[in-house]
Formats: sequence, structure tokens, C-alpha cells
Amino acid sequence: MRIRSFDELTEAQRRTAALIEWADFSAPSHPERADRVRVGGRPFQRYESLYALEGGVPLARVGSIRVPFRTRVTTFEACGVADVATRPDAVRRGLATALMEETHRRARADGVPWAFLWTRRSWGAHRAYERLGYRDIYSPRIAVKRPSGAPRPPSATSRGTIRRAGPDDAATLDAIFEVATRHRIGFVPRVPRTFEARFRLGWREPAEFWILRRGGAAVGYLHAARDRFDTISREIVGRSPSVARALLGELERLAGRRWIAIGNTTFVRDAADELRCAGYRLLAETHGTLMACPLLPEAARGWEELRRTVADPRFSLHSGDMI
Repeated sequence: MRIRSFDELTEAQRRTAALIEWADFSAPSHPERADRVRVGGRPFQRYESLYALEGGVPLARVGSIRVPFRTRVTTFEACGVADVATRPDAVRRGLATALMEETHRRARADGVPWAFLWTRRSWGAHRAYERLGYRDIYSPRIAVKRPSGAPRPPSATSRGTIRRAGPDDAATLDAIFEVATRHRIGFVPRVPRTFEARFRLGWREPAEFWILRRGGAAVGYLHAARDRFDTISREIVGRSPSVARALLGELERLAGRRWIAIGNTTFVRDAADELRCAGYRLLAETHGTLMACPLLPEAARGWEELRRTVADPRFSLHSGDMI
């Protein structure tokens, strides 16, 4: 077995590598897009995609990105592991494990203390991650509601005005998030110009975001992906509790009679009482779980602080921070 980065693959190997993700019913992610996206003339964020090859054929893949993480006492750069996949004709041969270990080795060589990843408790991979030293630390709350009656009318002037975002609003969205999370902990602060990079990568569409303004200032935003039957929100961020309540009302107005599902955003925890009063059903955890693994000896002594961080009411995590 040989381990190669995406840049080291031949063009033919890159085409074969796309089969790895598609075999897992995930559309090919084209790692070169993340590798080469530029914001302000520089690579947005360090991203690396490693492949395990046998006979020159890519059979497994692990991607990783560096993300900031703030505990109650310090801020450090973490290794976010993602895109772990193996072709079905090459499973149980230790390929993904070897890639994970190499990813850890490279991060450790850079002095990175912790690695994080998302998975599902119900997957066999969860046990494999535990054998590598990962432990569950956080599971996001979710909320659902099926509104009844006619769609709500547009907001009253006293609550402000809301409009759909466009590509030129990336800086405004970044500014709202920065102010709203200035005193919070977790995956903050975000890398500068995060929304610009997300839009360029096509990971999120500007039209899925709505910006709330009051007194001429942008004070909050919400994500709302709508289809014929559902409205899904993966980010609701307000600069104050009152703004958060207004944003929830706007989400219901946009949803009309569609089901509303809110998840992957700590808004569900922050606004739990408001959501219950509004008729939402809440679940305190999901099959999805954030796992952490210490990469350095001194980090291994920090499990308790990490657990206290994610249990702290100030903990912030939204889909835009996801690995």
C-alpha cells in the first residue's frame, strides 16, 4: 500500500478516486476545489486529501482541514477529519485506519493537539474511531414542527426587515457571526472570510441565507433551504436573544405550511424554551456525534476541559463550523 496526496495522483488516478465517494452514495467532492480556492489571493484554509493506493489504484480516502477551536481557557488549531471512505471491494483491510494514522502523524508533526470528526454512533466506523483513540464529546439537538394555518404575513416594521442574501453579502454575514460569537467558545473564531469561501466552493448558496436588519444595522441571519415539503435550517445566528426570536418567526413565515427542521446549530439549545413554547418537538441528541482524539501527550490530560467546553452554555456550533 502507498499513501499519496491528491496533488500526487495522476489524472487517471483522480478519475478513479471519484468512485470512492460515489460508492458511498456521496457525489464526488473534487478535492482540488478545496485545495485551490483563493480568498484574498491566498489559500482559504489548509486542506489535505490523502489516498491509499494498491497497484496504483486509489482504494480509500481521508481528508483533513485545520480549524480553530476555543476552550474556556485557550484557543488552538485543531485537525478536522472528514471524507473518510473506502471502496466496498477493499473494506476491512486497514486502509482507512492507515490513512487516519498518517493524517494524525502529519498534524502531530505540526504541533496540532487535537483531532475532531463527525460520525454516527450506529455506524461500524464509530468503533474503528474509538480504537484510534476517539471519544464522543457532543451530539447536536434537533427540533421539528409542522406549522398549521396560513403562512405568516411579512414582519412588522418594529421587528426589522429581512431580505434574501446575495454573493456580495458574504462580508455582512461574517460580521454578524463574529459579533454574535465574540464571547462564545467552540469552533470560533471562524477563519476570516468564511462565507466568501463557502459560496465560492458551492458548499452553500447565498440565496439560502436571510439577513435581518434593525435600525439600518444587520443584526442576525438564518439559513433556510426549502423544497416542496420541508424547510431545513442549519444556522440561526442573532446578536441578542430578542433577535433570535425574531429570526425564528421569520423562519416560520418562510416555511409557510412546510415542515420545519432545525439542526446542526446550537440555536436549538440556546432557544430551547422559545422553541417549546412555539410548539416544536425537541430531541436532546441524535445519532450524529462529534468525536475528539488527543494527538499530543499534553492534550490527553485535557479531556475534562474539553467536555466542560462543549457542555458550557457559551458553546457555539453551527453548520458553517462543521468539519
